[in-house]
Amino acid sequence: MAKVIEKYINKINNSDSQQDAYAKLVWDCLMQIGEPFEKLLETAENQNKKVRLIDEFSDEITIDNIEIV
Repeated sequence: MAKVIEKYINKINNSDSQQDAYAKLVWDCLMQIGEPFEKLLETAENQNKKVRLIDEFSDEITIDNIEIV
C-alpha cells in the first residue's frame, strides 16, 4: 500500500471532522476502485490538491465520478 494511502488511513478516527470525512472518502474510493484511484490520489497530492466525488448521491463510486480539486 502506498504511503499516500497510509497517510489517510491513519487519520480515520470517527470524529466527524473534515479530516476524518476526507480520510473515509479516500478509503471508500480505494476499496471500490483500487489502483486507478491510488494513482489519481497520488496525482492530486503532487499538485497539492484533493479528490472529491462529482456526484455525491451516486450509488456507486467509480473513477469517472472522481475529480481533482
